[in-house]
Amino acid sequence: MKQRWSRLLPAAFMLVVALCAALLCGTALADYEVDEEGVAEVTSFEDFKAAAADGAVSKIVIAGDFVIEDDCEVENKAIVVAAGQDIH
Repeated sequence: MKQRWSRLLPAAFMLVVALCAALLCGTALADYEVDEEGVAEVTSFEDFKAAAADGAVSKIVIAGDFVIEDDCEVENKAIVVAAGQDIH
């Protein structure tokens, strides 16, 4: 029985850490990268919200079709919609 717990404990710990980071930061599970100029390219509303809250981001490029579902406060950031993309 001790062996089973010793194998499960690290995985359970990492899962708890990831969930707490996602809840506290809101960006832990985001799927975007910020380049050296502060530009983040997003393809989902979740990534858009995370990039809007990320202090390292100065410009958000929307590169996917998605719906802006709720209010999202964006301050001092340029928002660019890539050609052919649809946001509503």
